[in-house]
Amino acid sequence: DWSSDVCSSDLYSPLRHLANALFGLNCAGRIICVLGSHEFTCHWDDSGSDPGIGPRSKSDKPILLVGGYLAHVDEWDGFTKEWMPIIQPFIDKYGKKFPSFHMTEWINSVYPYSKFSEKDFERLMAVIDRYVRMHVTWAIEIDAYLEIIKARHLGERDIVRAYHICARKCIEGISLWAKIAEHKEKILHVFHHGNSAWPSFEDSFNDEMLDVLNILRPIAQSEIDIVPLQAADIIAHQTARDLLTKHGMAAVPRKLYVDKLISVVPGMRKYIDT
Repeated sequence: DWSSDVCSSDLYSPLRHLANALFGLNCAGRIICVLGSHEFTCHWDDSGSDPGIGPRSKSDKPILLVGGYLAHVDEWDGFTKEWMPIIQPFIDKYGKKFPSFHMTEWINSVYPYSKFSEKDFERLMAVIDRYVRMHVTWAIEIDAYLEIIKARHLGERDIVRAYHICARKCIEGISLWAKIAEHKEKILHVFHHGNSAWPSFEDSFNDEMLDVLNILRPIAQSEIDIVPLQAADIIAHQTARDLLTKHGMAAVPRKLYVDKLISVVPGMRKYIDT
């Protein structure tokens, strides 16, 4: 049951344990400061693909990760107003070749993203630091996922996908924090569109589940239309690269910014490997 962690009668201890681990002892006040206003939105992106779904029979990476940020809607408005002037000159100059900032193209110096300087990227990170309140990432090792699901079940439409697990954990984490803070307003979760597992993930939310999690129905959008998804792209890409490197699944990259991304903004990074 996806909702058992949120609605069980003995929820208090796990909640308190999670909160203390993230924010230290006597953390309720800190969480209330993070979630003390009314209207919040989370923006999420993913790294990696589910095996047995979409155009690939296997995952393109050893892990799958979903990650992103939470902020108040007014903060996201300020975020967008500061973010766009940084990238707009490149959109104006290169058009469809640079429709938005995308971390993979920039980190690999793909033209015309190679024209976006290190200083420009530092300005983007500064915007993230100024406006977002919390980061969350959940990753799962594909081999561990396959041990549970078994390869023979990958073609079944109704199985729980690796993307489902990570995306749901992100939502549940925010809902737990909101419960601690006694935050009453429903939170909106916006995911980057295009993941092959999204349709079945979207279908998994019934009205009862939305009420238990105290969220609006999750939606998927383009990072061109919803600018904060570009920040989610950065944290998802960099956290995944950091995990791959630390677990010996990839060579040490030439550039890695994950420490800078998490040094100012509080949050949580989780990795499922067994």
